[in-house]
Amino acid sequence: MLLKKKSSPQNDELWQSAMLELEHQDFSAALIKFKQFLESYPKHSNAPKAYYWLGEIYFSQKKYVQARGMYQRSFEAFPNACSNKVEVGVKVAECFFNQQKIKEG
Repeated sequence: MLLKKKSSPQNDELWQSAMLELEHQDFSAALIKFKQFLESYPKHSNAPKAYYWLGEIYFSQKKYVQARGMYQRSFEAFPNACSNKVEVGVKVAECFFNQQKIKEG
């Protein structure tokens, strides 16, 4: 997928707002804002990062299936833009591991 920077006050504000919620550990609000960002700006250069942060939020909530999906999306939809491919791969593996641990528990 071809990414476009298309910086505007609206997408910059939404992105910064999502990151601020994340920084303040208001994960519910951050989740909503990252999703809004992706719905509004699916080809923005920050889209892979938004998927990654959604994965991190789901992972912190122990929602490993959703987390894995977001991590994979950050890489699969944007293979040339994903700057942390190794980390994403490790996160996907951690999701599989934790899912298995829950099944065995």
